[in-house]
Amino acid sequence: MGDIHEMPMRKCFSHRGMIIRGILPMKDRDRLSDLKKSNYKQMKEYRLGSSKQEIFELLPERKVKKVILGEKPIGILRMGELFYAFDSQCPHRGADLLQANINGLSEIICPLHQYRFDLKTGQVRSGYCSDLPVYPVHLHEEGLTIQIPQ
Repeated sequence: MGDIHEMPMRKCFSHRGMIIRGILPMKDRDRLSDLKKSNYKQMKEYRLGSSKQEIFELLPERKVKKVILGEKPIGILRMGELFYAFDSQCPHRGADLLQANINGLSEIICPLHQYRFDLKTGQVRSGYCSDLPVYPVHLHEEGLTIQIPQ
């Protein structure tokens, strides 16, 4: 399924779902200093494919594809020109989300117990378990980039 390239490290951090990039101005650093450093996760960026066209060919509409980034299995889904990346296993019982259904509300539905998760936020919409980890995805002329915590 195309080439996956490990990108050079960028100064990228995740905090409660927000991605913080680059070097912060001093006033912002002071504001963020109250947050616990343990809440930050350094992100690693990967690139899939080498062009937009290749990505559209690799990822059929509304079909979950599994890729391994580093050592982490990730599910990738395309809906039109929107792309989503998430853990490939349901956080409830570890069911494989490759066989999951996608509804009209941009939710992925686990095939085991029909738990539903928002594809944008990972928030559980139906069921009793933790949220589904989701990852930032960006489509560029040079392919698709995905950021996952190290």
